[in-house]
Amino acid sequence: MMPGVAIRAAAAAAALMLAGSGAAASATPAPPPTRGGTLTVALGGNWDTMDPARYTRAAERQILYSIYSPLLARDPAFAITPGLVKSWTVSPDGTRVTLQLQHGVRFQDGTPFDAAAVKFNIDRILNPANGSAFRAGLASIKAVRVVSSSAVALDLTGPFTPLLAWLPTAPASSRRRRRSGSGAPSTGGTRSAPVRSASWSG
Repeated sequence: MMPGVAIRAAAAAAALMLAGSGAAASATPAPPPTRGGTLTVALGGNWDTMDPARYTRAAERQILYSIYSPLLARDPAFAITPGLVKSWTVSPDGTRVTLQLQHGVRFQDGTPFDAAAVKFNIDRILNPANGSAFRAGLASIKAVRVVSSSAVALDLTGPFTPLLAWLPTAPASSRRRRRSGSGAPSTGGTRSAPVRSASWSG
């Protein structure tokens, strides 16, 4: 049986799409969009987890990137751009990357997105017991240090140019993890993401 996920729109995007399609089919004015509601989406493929540190399938990525936000993002030309991290610097010897974080972001459970949350997420990926597929890409990180509430330092074993390219791959999740099925969080996405997860069953 294909797992299912119910998601609630964080804005009125779904209502706007429905209103637009109705206007094309009829001259009757559409009612104004309303915030909230439930949107059911059918996706091709299957998925085994909604844990952003453990996904491996493209279908899982489609869901996760609607609910969670990554530390860094990519533009249409695949250049690395700010995400939850607004800027970064690399030490002259290439062995330290310092991340400056966006302010005012909260996870869907109300906890703040801060340096401690970034450390939690990266440490969790690096922990072999968690079996994250992204561990190899971040293996050059020997320590994650909280510099301030909005700054994190990644101490590296040596210069590793592809490191930043791995950070858009695994979205960040809340430390307050409520789990359902397969150890996956039922909530925990960032509020900057377009939709909010209500439940997941696998």
